[in-house]
Amino acid sequence: MFGSDHQPSALNLPCQLPAEPLHPAHRPCDDGLCLSLHQPWAQLLVHGIKRIEGRAWSSNHRGRVWIHATSARPETQTIRELEHFYTEVHGDLKVHFPSDYPTSALVGCVNVVDVLTAEQVGAWEELPGCVKLEVGSPRAFLCEDPRFLARPISMRGHPKLWQLPPQILSRAEACLQLPPQIGPQPFCWMAWHMPPDLKRRQLAPNPRRHLFRDRYQSQQPLPVSQGKRQLRVGAAEGNLSSPEKARRVGRDNARLPVDMAQVANSWEGLQTHH
Repeated sequence: MFGSDHQPSALNLPCQLPAEPLHPAHRPCDDGLCLSLHQPWAQLLVHGIKRIEGRAWSSNHRGRVWIHATSARPETQTIRELEHFYTEVHGDLKVHFPSDYPTSALVGCVNVVDVLTAEQVGAWEELPGCVKLEVGSPRAFLCEDPRFLARPISMRGHPKLWQLPPQILSRAEACLQLPPQIGPQPFCWMAWHMPPDLKRRQLAPNPRRHLFRDRYQSQQPLPVSQGKRQLRVGAAEGNLSSPEKARRVGRDNARLPVDMAQVANSWEGLQTHH
């Protein structure tokens, strides 16, 4: 993809699962709660390509969360850049990207199994580094069991977690489909043993905990060299909820760069520290 001059990095490591997940498959609790994201992050999430949804706030909800795509239309360049980023994150595994990124619509659902801080994700020893690279906000919603809607349902969204109308919920449940699987096994967070004391540890700040916010506010998209290619990754994970920010999504100055070498070095230093 990058030619003979491309050097392997943390982004290219295969993110394979252990052969046997550590907990059985189960139907997640479904209270009809929904979360609005910008595209292309919404579609990447319900297709299982994105596994961490970043927020500045936490939640006690565990179970199914429906995903709504806001009205902000993504630019083709933003989609291309993020597809490139997640191709790198998944390494040698085949990734089937969505053919469309609908807006102002309910697009699918995921199962939220836990909410950790950015620091806790970074300190999770058994978790592969390529998964940790998806962290970019103070809180990490750990998502698995993705489903997408064969026919997205047109509707408006709301901030934070909000309740789907019962009639929409019943329509959506009838249209759910499994996305193409990435890797030999379905993605399962508990396939990697979480240390029992992880949430009680005193941890050094994660260098990525404000990456999206800081890059967004800087308004200075900096191209990053990857071999002979240039890479810029777009705005923050779909977690910009205010009207002013929503209007700005998709503009050139809302694109967020990710310095791949700096990220890898920062994580190596943080893991060594712990």
